[in-house]
Amino acid sequence: MIKRIVYAVLLALTVYLAIIYSSTSLIFLAGVEIFLPLFLFMILMAFVISLDISFDKKQYYVEPEKRAHVALKMKNKIRIPNHRITIRLKLENIATNHEKKLCMRTAPDRRSSSGAITQKFQLQGKEMQLELPELSAGIWSMECKKIRIYDLLDWFSVGKWKPLTAEIIQMPKKYEVNLRKALPEADSPLESEEYEIGIKGSDPSHVREIREYQPGDRLSAIHWKLSAKKQQLMVKEYGQPVGCGLLFGLDADGLTENLLELIYSLLAGCVKQRCKLMMVWKQQKAMQHDAIEYHDIQTEEDVFSAMESLMRSNLCSWNTEVPELSGRQLWLKEQRLFLDEVEIQDFSGKDLKETLLDTEVVL
Repeated sequence: MIKRIVYAVLLALTVYLAIIYSSTSLIFLAGVEIFLPLFLFMILMAFVISLDISFDKKQYYVEPEKRAHVALKMKNKIRIPNHRITIRLKLENIATNHEKKLCMRTAPDRRSSSGAITQKFQLQGKEMQLELPELSAGIWSMECKKIRIYDLLDWFSVGKWKPLTAEIIQMPKKYEVNLRKALPEADSPLESEEYEIGIKGSDPSHVREIREYQPGDRLSAIHWKLSAKKQQLMVKEYGQPVGCGLLFGLDADGLTENLLELIYSLLAGCVKQRCKLMMVWKQQKAMQHDAIEYHDIQTEEDVFSAMESLMRSNLCSWNTEVPELSGRQLWLKEQRLFLDEVEIQDFSGKDLKETLLDTEVVL
């Protein structure tokens, strides 16, 4: 506004001096000042019409406690400098129905009249790099509502209405879990033909390596034939079978951020302990048996995939018999954790990080 007032004063002064002194140069300068705004507006309109904007990705995966970095690609035939660009975004969490409205701009931060959060972003070449504020866990549907571009002198602005959509998959926070695997009993049948890598166990049918005797090794593990040949004590180190019969079931009326953090922490803890499991739940408002979700989880990638599917649908009360699986059953009903129908911990109304460390889960 101030720039426009100053320019109008300069224009009036130029016209006044041109009339008094009848100067051809001042008359020409006054004519240029009169038509300059129209010229700049026409160039800005041509720039906006030729401008093509799109998100560089359709989906953005964001790790726990990280911020989403979104890039808008700009393609245009007319290259002119611009003063600033304003982008309005609408984000909605499809799991919790939370909404956020953001106003990203190249000007200094301020809060707009509509109450939307206004932040700066960087313009790098043909891309606009946007760092979004920290989001809660869930699948966020992101929509670009409007882009407004200002000319170099900040006199005019033209809006670009083009619906742009993308998804932000924000993983929940992850906490340490006091979880460990129980060693199999000597007379228990093996549950799997696969064995842990780098972990010694007590399965005599699988010798993972033979090494030199160390103080504390059992005498029953000594390889007497090889010891006599090498003339030094050699012991057999047995393997640890990989358990594959853990069922992790979910039973809740809806998703909350605290519940997502609890599920993610338990899954990550199981993967860290190299414990195979099958995660099951039933989709909301789905009463058919085929609506049950099954996810085999062995790696961190499996955890990400299962959490993404979980955050796309709320949970509902479980009222269907689960197919029988060998092994133990770990159930999370609302925020109460059960192991083989025995309640281990109630996480509702407590500090999740401290409670997980205080809760011992032996699988």
